[in-house]
Amino acid sequence: RKSLRERDGIIRRILVFFGGGDPSNETEKALKALTSLNRDDIELDVVVGGANAHRKEIRNMCASLPHATYHCQVQHMALLMVRADLAIGAGGTAIWERSCLGLPSVVTVIADNQKELTAHLAELGMLIRLGWYDRVYPEDIAAAVRTLLEKPALVKALSGAVTSLVDGLGTERVVQSIWDIISNRVDGEWYGIGG
Repeated sequence: RKSLRERDGIIRRILVFFGGGDPSNETEKALKALTSLNRDDIELDVVVGGANAHRKEIRNMCASLPHATYHCQVQHMALLMVRADLAIGAGGTAIWERSCLGLPSVVTVIADNQKELTAHLAELGMLIRLGWYDRVYPEDIAAAVRTLLEKPALVKALSGAVTSLVDGLGTERVVQSIWDIISNRVDGEWYGIGG
């Protein structure tokens, strides 16, 4: 977060990541969508987890695209997010990571627990929500990305809005809370935590 660059709204690099498993193979849908745009000037980072049953097919798709890089079980997700100008992914916990790093996203809902959050954030102008995965097709993803390619101001606005959602200081808050609890210990007794 401290080294975060301000995005100018121009999409030069897209990160595709639908979680570690991606059982419905949303990654393939996204790749088909991006391929249909015929934009070899846009670099793609495609991330799959080790639990992804489709990883071999995804790797082969990426190998056939000169501008796509395949990543499996990465340890440098934050770096990929910082380098990207747009993410295509699911509405799970990666939303918080993308938000912390100001990464605009096109989101597909792949689980019940993502429905309300993604709808709310879309209403606030913090992401583009496509809907439930079984009703999202490559054409829908391509249309959303095409719109964002044509509207850099919208991409920049999404980045600014989502950056305000998560400030990246959660670790410091947890440490401070622990310190506050420890510093309340007086004469061998704990105070403020029930005895």
